[in-house]
Amino acid sequence: MPRKPNISGRTRSPVLVLNNGYEIPVLGLGTYSLLNDECVDSVYTAIKSGYRLIDTAYMYHNEKEVGEGVRKAINERLVTRDEMFITTKLYPNQYANPEVAIADALEALDLDYIDLMLLHADRTA
Repeated sequence: MPRKPNISGRTRSPVLVLNNGYEIPVLGLGTYSLLNDECVDSVYTAIKSGYRLIDTAYMYHNEKEVGEGVRKAINERLVTRDEMFITTKLYPNQYANPEVAIADALEALDLDYIDLMLLHADRTA
């Protein structure tokens, strides 16, 4: 299990403390419809501006670019990974094999862990 995020360490956005003690920023960047360099640049700029929650999904086809933007900010020492809160989602056609879908998301993001994995829709595959 990943270590407890340190979201409030350097965030400019308020956080909520969940029942398990983890913190989730109340404001995040949704990346739906952002692709390629626009996605990388938007994620990086959002982090530089103080955002600490970044939301993506399998169906957005941009997990790779989201990861690039996050890693760019980390590599430039704007944040550490544990100061970020990364959310992605499983699409209904992935519900039958969530382990594979999570592994695929981790590979696409090229991050060690995902903070929150959601089901994108309430229907089954």
